[in-house]
Amino acid sequence: MDIRLVNSTYNIIYSNEKDEIGMFLPDEIYSRIKDKSSASVMDDDYLVSVNSCGDEWYVVCSIPTKVILSEKNEMSVYIHMTGLISAIIALLIGTVMSIHLTKPVSQAVMLLDTRANNDQLTGILNKQSFNECTANRLVSSSEPEEHALILLDLDNFKGVNDTLGHAYGDKVLAKTGSILRAEFSSEDFIGRIGGDEFGVLVNSKPDEGTDYTAYVKAKCEALCKAFNSNYTGDDGKYKISASIGVSFYPMDGRNFEELFSASDNALYISKKAGKDTYTFYNSDMSKEVADK
Repeated sequence: MDIRLVNSTYNIIYSNEKDEIGMFLPDEIYSRIKDKSSASVMDDDYLVSVNSCGDEWYVVCSIPTKVILSEKNEMSVYIHMTGLISAIIALLIGTVMSIHLTKPVSQAVMLLDTRANNDQLTGILNKQSFNECTANRLVSSSEPEEHALILLDLDNFKGVNDTLGHAYGDKVLAKTGSILRAEFSSEDFIGRIGGDEFGVLVNSKPDEGTDYTAYVKAKCEALCKAFNSNYTGDDGKYKISASIGVSFYPMDGRNFEELFSASDNALYISKKAGKDTYTFYNSDMSKEVADK
């Protein structure tokens, strides 16, 4: 039996006779399956079976009729086996070739999707994607589920840009993205929401028996510690630290806008307190921030 894989123009892509690869399907086979996508044809000369395997490829199996007739007792077996084998081969080759050809397309789509959703400098979500992901997550949440929205602003970043240059400032921002990815899990949403302002929606949960507020507090302390040893510049003059504001769902807000406002108020208090610290929102802050 000859087994061939052909394309839409009936050129041979694969054959158990390797010399045929790249050639047009033999006329005696082509004439029997022309314009057919799935069929079995038997005449005095050949039994030919063709099956489509998608993407305009076809598996063609052929065997001379005389071979079948020379084994009369096995003729029915040949007929059935030819159809079965061709169908199986079509399925396998179609699957493999589809994966082979669609993989680069899938990778390209994933790359474009990543570029559309992520901040190119830091590798984390951009502002629009972070806001949308956070808003959608909160909409789907319900009590007693808890979340924390952390806003983080780099202290003294303007001095870095003005004195050390924007290239060094970009390194600081890129490193900030790395720190945030290291301190938070893949369950959490991490985004750059401004020039030197970042956000994290904490979706991850503490170990059983650990208070959620204590869990978030530990995250904030770890962030402050991570920033304390970085970004001092060549002369050590510009130490970069982080001011952090935190609010909790559902206590401080039930949607993105409410939580963002609460975290932003808490961030202002951290800045006012001397920077390099974190503050949890409480309702008394609203008046203080309103008077700023």
